Amino acid sequence: HVSNPDRFHLNGTTEVTGGALVIVGEAGTIFLSTDRGDTWEKVESPYTGSFFGVTGTGDVNEILAFGLRGHVFMSTDLGRNWTTVPNDSPNTLNNGAVAKDGRITLVGNGGTVLVSSNNAESFRTYFRSDRQGVMSVLPVSDEELVLFGEGGVKHTDINGKNP
Repeated sequence: HVSNPDRFHLNGTTEVTGGALVIVGEAGTIFLSTDRGDTWEKVESPYTGSFFGVTGTGDVNEILAFGLRGHVFMSTDLGRNWTTVPNDSPNTLNNGAVAKDGRITLVGNGGTVLVSSNNAESFRTYFRSDRQGVMSVLPVSDEELVLFGEGGVKHTDINGKNP
């Protein structure tokens, strides 16, 4: 049971390397479970805006939470401490994210695609020329992505060009 007396929308969930489960939602809501969901604790949030997605980075106990107006935050200690991760997007980032082999990709409204090749220390931002919202992403190789969203299914490379 997750205690959510304010009935905030819970928008994203993930399992991070090391086994912890994380839920994020409205008003900066973050919940954490280290016992496979038997119990949940509310984590102090670095942000009062809404989170729409959460992912691990691939490293043990690292959490990346993201959402409204392009805000991205990272914790390396299961949410005890958070740092802001800079990027150039003012657009909402959606629940679609993928972390694989040190590369992390986040997607969002307005055709936003953020790519990090340095374990989320920073992101390179590009905006698809069609500016249609992207909801989810899958890597198909080290250099190519498949994006899902308002424009249907789009094949692109990590630099925003169609292969």
